[in-house]
Amino acid sequence: MLFAPLVRDTPFGRAWFGLNELAGWMTLLQAALSAACLALLWRIGMIPVKHWAMTVAAFGLLISLPWSGPLWELIPGLAFIQFPWRWQPFAALAAAALSALVINYWQGIPRFRRLSLAPIITLCTLCLIILTAQIVRAPQRENDALPAAFHQSVELAFEPIPFYFAREMPDELKSVRLALTANQVYFRPLDADQNLYPATEQYGGLSLLSGRGNVIAQQLSNERRSFQLNAAETLQVQLDTYAYPHWSAQLDGRPLAWHTQDGLIRCDIPAGAHELTFEFAPRSWLYRAARWLSVLTWLVLVGIAIRQVLAKRIKS
Repeated sequence: MLFAPLVRDTPFGRAWFGLNELAGWMTLLQAALSAACLALLWRIGMIPVKHWAMTVAAFGLLISLPWSGPLWELIPGLAFIQFPWRWQPFAALAAAALSALVINYWQGIPRFRRLSLAPIITLCTLCLIILTAQIVRAPQRENDALPAAFHQSVELAFEPIPFYFAREMPDELKSVRLALTANQVYFRPLDADQNLYPATEQYGGLSLLSGRGNVIAQQLSNERRSFQLNAAETLQVQLDTYAYPHWSAQLDGRPLAWHTQDGLIRCDIPAGAHELTFEFAPRSWLYRAARWLSVLTWLVLVGIAIRQVLAKRIKS
């Protein structure tokens, strides 16, 4: 989100915080640039590109606002981009399209409006160029970074997937090749907390944070995690998975409230033998309605596209 606070004071956390700060300023500058261009084009007829660009730019700003959490939960597609600044390349294309329209209709825009908004457009453009140069500038890796990454990978005991093995994978595994390739040292971000991550099929398990007890058995899948616990006293446990709102917990078949810290799921377990289950599924009718509305919207868009193609063929 825009100017989100530092969550974890580690080199990797500080690097992400700096990137998010930079992306926040770029988001605001692109929104200001698009707004200035729209103000210049306000009375320039019905131009489809103008409305498309306005929608893309406004959506990029909307999903970046601190109170946009419900949108991230209700709109199914947003879960795939993960971060709001990943939408900003599309917002940048929208701003570029609006700038091109301004240049094309420049002579038809009133002089007072041109003189008042042209400095804003120029300043936003220059700032965006400078910030873009900051992002694409190659980071300087320290001399001892590679040995440190190597020793850390050995300690974690997660071996990288060799390239020759990835190339010779059977067809049914080629779809996960990219995810497995991310375990290569040189694909991990600079100063990452872990240079090698577990393989993609190793789902986050349960960690005992406080209290005496142990996990007797566990069953892990992408959307369901089940654990058999034996607690000698009250336990605080942590599911090593991002605390997305769709996760629900059950203790011995009864709903169990959970809270989050450091972005992970935590809950308290009373003493005794218990079965703890986590499931990932939308519970509210709003989430299900949003999913079907998204499907319906795509069907309508496809229908409109087919109708336009058929209309052009009939005219020709």
